[in-house]
Amino acid sequence: MAVTSADACRSPEAQHSAADSGSTCTGSSENGNNGFWDPASWIPPGWASRHSSRSAERGSGVWAGESDESRDARPKRILLMWSATGGGHRASAEAVKAGIEELYGDKYHVDSVDMWADHMEWPTNQLGKAYNFAVKNSWVWKCVFNAPEPLHEFNNELQAKFNDKKLGAAFQELRPELVVSLHPVMQHVPLRVLGRLRKRGVLNRPPAFATVVTDLSEGCHHLWFHKGVDRCFVPIEEVKEKAVRRGLSEEQVTIHGLPVRPAFAKEQLPKAELRQWLGLETDAKIALLVGGGEGMGPLIPTLQAIKESGCACQLVVICGKNAKLQERVAKDDWGPHLRLCVQGFVTNMNEWMAACDCIITKAGPGTIAEALICGLPILLNAFIPCQEEGNIPYVQNYRVGTYKSSPKDVAATLKQWFSPEYEAELRAMAERAREIAKPQATFDICRSLVELLEDRTAASSAAGVSSSPPVQGSV
Repeated sequence: MAVTSADACRSPEAQHSAADSGSTCTGSSENGNNGFWDPASWIPPGWASRHSSRSAERGSGVWAGESDESRDARPKRILLMWSATGGGHRASAEAVKAGIEELYGDKYHVDSVDMWADHMEWPTNQLGKAYNFAVKNSWVWKCVFNAPEPLHEFNNELQAKFNDKKLGAAFQELRPELVVSLHPVMQHVPLRVLGRLRKRGVLNRPPAFATVVTDLSEGCHHLWFHKGVDRCFVPIEEVKEKAVRRGLSEEQVTIHGLPVRPAFAKEQLPKAELRQWLGLETDAKIALLVGGGEGMGPLIPTLQAIKESGCACQLVVICGKNAKLQERVAKDDWGPHLRLCVQGFVTNMNEWMAACDCIITKAGPGTIAEALICGLPILLNAFIPCQEEGNIPYVQNYRVGTYKSSPKDVAATLKQWFSPEYEAELRAMAERAREIAKPQATFDICRSLVELLEDRTAASSAAGVSSSPPVQGSV
């Protein structure tokens, strides 16, 4: 599980202001496929649920070759699919897994898998490395993100054919009855491969399929949305509206919020007690400076600017897994006014957040969601082009924080926030943050996923299905 934020920071080169770039990343068109073939034409809306009706001819379980007695004797299997394109998708998957286990114990067997790295052919399995290169070279990432929609769809079909054998083998090995995508590239290709398994008779009926969108704004990529899924869980109304524009029905889409670590749903100790427990100053203004799970981002320049501003406060600096950064920050002299508490890879981010008065971070959606739950005013200092740009107006429009692109402006804003004249507004920002937070989002998503799985199982059992061969040519 990611431990410093739900979205690991990228290098400074990857984080540019939209104002500096003079462009707005909006992704591809909302409607249709620009005259190209429609990938959903052969996978109609609610494909997974509607094909259950054919189960009356094929057996009650999802996977062929398993008796009802054998199936009923084991926990139902749930597969959480993600890709290591940053730390946020893995963190969201681990949050959902932890939520299911906390709610239901060992009733369900949950696999959390990097499907692209572990179960795709080379070079497709290098997606994580390719992503890291792209975001460090923002022009490359903008070209990929904003590529014409027909190009994305052609690539989906190509990847499905190229990886059909290996990805299909992974599904047969894991044998999920519920498949959950937590990544935008985990809808179109897996649904195609599952469709082919169905045609070959490997599947008696499709597993239930759900998407959990882990991007916070309507600027999220269109690949998140596929009409063939059973359910799509989104964080806010604007993302639901985009899903509907992409062809999903109102009934398919549910607003729950972003999945974050279950610890954030629990009541925290009073701030004074937390500070004493964590070894922090009890009466000082304290800011949390997050460098992400990999300890990347403009952390050193920001610290230097805060030092030069003369802002008198304590700073908790989370360096993540970057041991060299942690050592450097701990050894450097930051002047008499700036007192640092330097941490590496932490597993109690909820406590560190709850103990502080504001947070300085890049615009990762998971970190923003966690900060809102803790009532932290948010000072954004970087973002990944396109996918995180929309998070900045989200924070600003709800008046829970602001964005500053330069370390000098970040330092000036922090000094203003911690001034006596700004104390009332800082408290107001904290209250507004708590008002829009969704601390129960993870558990709400988990309950809905389990409900989908159990409803599907009950419907199949009630159909009184047999184990006759599949209808060839069906999807």
